[in-house]
Amino acid sequence: MQEVFWEEDPSETDGIYSALGRIRKVLESRVTYSENPGAIPEDEDPVFWFLDESKEGNAMLYASTAVEALRAKGIPARYVEGYFLSESAPTGEKGQAELTGNDAHAWVEIYFDGIGWLPADVTPGYYYNVASLQKMVGSPDSVQKNVVLENNSLSAEQITGVENRKSKAGEAVLPVLRSVSLFLLGLLGVLLILLTLLVIAAEAARIICLGPAAKKQQKERPGRRIRRTEARIYQYLCQWGIDAGLGWETAATDAELARRFPAVEPGEYTRVCHLIEKHIYGEILLSPYEERTLNYFLEKLTEPVPGCSWKMRLKLRYACLRRVNTKKKKRKHSAFQQK
Repeated sequence: MQEVFWEEDPSETDGIYSALGRIRKVLESRVTYSENPGAIPEDEDPVFWFLDESKEGNAMLYASTAVEALRAKGIPARYVEGYFLSESAPTGEKGQAELTGNDAHAWVEIYFDGIGWLPADVTPGYYYNVASLQKMVGSPDSVQKNVVLENNSLSAEQITGVENRKSKAGEAVLPVLRSVSLFLLGLLGVLLILLTLLVIAAEAARIICLGPAAKKQQKERPGRRIRRTEARIYQYLCQWGIDAGLGWETAATDAELARRFPAVEPGEYTRVCHLIEKHIYGEILLSPYEERTLNYFLEKLTEPVPGCSWKMRLKLRYACLRRVNTKKKKRKHSAFQQK
């Protein structure tokens, strides 16, 4: 852009008006005006395609090129697009005029220190109709502007005005999206707080269950303590989806446990069943070593196995919160009945 417009500039002044005259002169020598220029390839820069390849363009391309050239000269400029109403255009009784797509136009606004933005036009046939442009500037609803002063390149969307229309539509939707986003964030925050409180409550109950409550259970009568351990064992077996009962298909259950639990040895479940039956049916108190055998087996059932799902891990972690029935029940099957 510097090479095309300013490298061979014979002007000795750096004023805005002389720069604008230089741009008009270069455009007159290189390109021609056409209301319907050919399509610009998607991978080509519209301005350079206009100057070097097609050599023809409409008001949008003229204005875009002028903005690029002015910015290359260091002069603040912006692209403006709207509808052009000339002084000679017919108006109604109330001063209203009908505008159509044929009245679409694009021009340039240049920033003057101490004054602000003033319109200018480089499109052939519009050079001296600045009065009409000034009126258009006073009608912001009919003008779309590109005010990116630090960017010296314009995309195809800015030239055609598509991006500007999308921008206005986006501005209308933005408040709604912001409100919805804030609502969803608030809802998510409430859910996270509730989930956090639920986890804290569950962990607190678990600590109590495994702490003071466990110590209290150790002081229970031996018979009640053993029945509680038995109930816990079958509670965890049920959590694992193993249908088991004291004295019922002991050998099959033993084999299933040894297969699914790496820590459970073959015959370990059978040993546990014999100890429980010894106490329940033989009414014989178990020794501390035998009680530790039951508790050690129960601990193995509470540990997750490799490949365990997160749901199963939650069930195992909080299974201690479920109450167990330690009352004596009549059993249809027992080890002695199997014999």
